[in-house]
Amino acid sequence: MTFFPLDKDNVNPKHCYYCDQVYSPKQIKLINKRLKKYIKPAPSNAAEGATGVVKTSTVFGIKWDDAKQDLAELLKRILYINNIGFGYNLYPSLNHILYNVYEKNQQYDWHMDATLNPYTDSKLTCLLNVSETSYKGGEFQIFNGQVTPVTKLNTPGSLVVFSSFMLHRVLPITHGIRKSITLILEGPKFI
Repeated sequence: MTFFPLDKDNVNPKHCYYCDQVYSPKQIKLINKRLKKYIKPAPSNAAEGATGVVKTSTVFGIKWDDAKQDLAELLKRILYINNIGFGYNLYPSLNHILYNVYEKNQQYDWHMDATLNPYTDSKLTCLLNVSETSYKGGEFQIFNGQVTPVTKLNTPGSLVVFSSFMLHRVLPITHGIRKSITLILEGPKFI
């Protein structure tokens, strides 16, 4: 599997990588089916989103222990991206993942992913498109001095990994349903 800097002309390649087709449509369908039985209401801070930011998507939490059988390979690939592209000191375990569902007119405005823990920082945000049907709208964008559409994430099975301190958003869905899985990897505080 090959990983690429998102777009070295628009986004600092040290802060954003992507990978096409981490999972096939058949695998995505199986992942969604298997994870559905573990879906719980998301932790309140994840469901509400960043303070003062419009977030209208539905967010569910899944314990990592319940998801790791289906997503262990994904985590291995993310850790590989960290090793070749970021070099962050990451904690070896995850508590949970977020399962995001965007329906018509739902969105998540500009925000950064952060932790309220005084001893850790969110370091990598990892988004996997697990949509099973086509949708319109819901474009993912990053702001790195300019608004940059991340069209690579529009394809089901694709992965985008970026530094959690980067501003990012999901534009409103105009048709269909967009589903994604979010892993936020943490590590010791940046100094």
